[in-house]
Amino acid sequence: MKRKQLVDFLTDYWGRDFLAKWRVKDEYMVNGLQVVGTQEVKKVALGVSVNVDFLNHALHQGADTCIFHHGLNFYFPHQTMPMYLRKRLELVLKNSLNIFGFHGAMDAHPTRGHNILILKKLGAKKLGPIFDDWGYYGDLEKPVRLAEIGQQCRDFFDHEIFVVGEPDKKVKRIGVVSGGASPARDELADLIEKGVELYISGEIKESRPHIFSESGLAYFACGHYATEKVGVLALQKALQKEFPKLGVEFIDINNPL
Repeated sequence: MKRKQLVDFLTDYWGRDFLAKWRVKDEYMVNGLQVVGTQEVKKVALGVSVNVDFLNHALHQGADTCIFHHGLNFYFPHQTMPMYLRKRLELVLKNSLNIFGFHGAMDAHPTRGHNILILKKLGAKKLGPIFDDWGYYGDLEKPVRLAEIGQQCRDFFDHEIFVVGEPDKKVKRIGVVSGGASPARDELADLIEKGVELYISGEIKESRPHIFSESGLAYFACGHYATEKVGVLALQKALQKEFPKLGVEFIDINNPL
């Protein structure tokens, strides 16, 4: 297939207007085609984050196109280009790879992003956005023990979780923002205002266990990488369905953080 077919599919998949919004809102990470490579696309490799290990594995598997959640980041004002970026670009340019990145778009999409898919997997009905549209909150049909939801998360993410909250506490309203979204003061206020009882993300900072406990909220940190495989795997399935003759592979360069 031609590269333009893939660009058109991905534009339709996320939505032209939605991508345009996040290209402005997510100012440091391109949401779309980042590096133009070969016109002929025969195999696509998908992953959470670009790195040299991923690129070498993708090339070994015959990929000519890579799609990431965390794509290349060219934002380094007043600095020399760092060595890690040079090494990645050398592999990309030498092998004429197409590189796509969908950061904010893959977090925030209302039906295909990490956060809404996690909320849906836990059985919660979406009520609205949180954190300036980066994530979502919703209600379970009935209150459920934290221990039960915690086990669901362990199974779904295949990752141990850090828990703030008593195992027998029951919650109904859940907020989800994947990755590194350990809430700042304004974001905590947003959770409280919306009545969120359990907040789920990938990471947690040292101060947050006490802040959340003292605020009466539960918190699950389920792994930055683990929580952000969700939208990538969904995109993999969509590509396989739309282009059954195209080679499509998710490359799992595991990161325990």
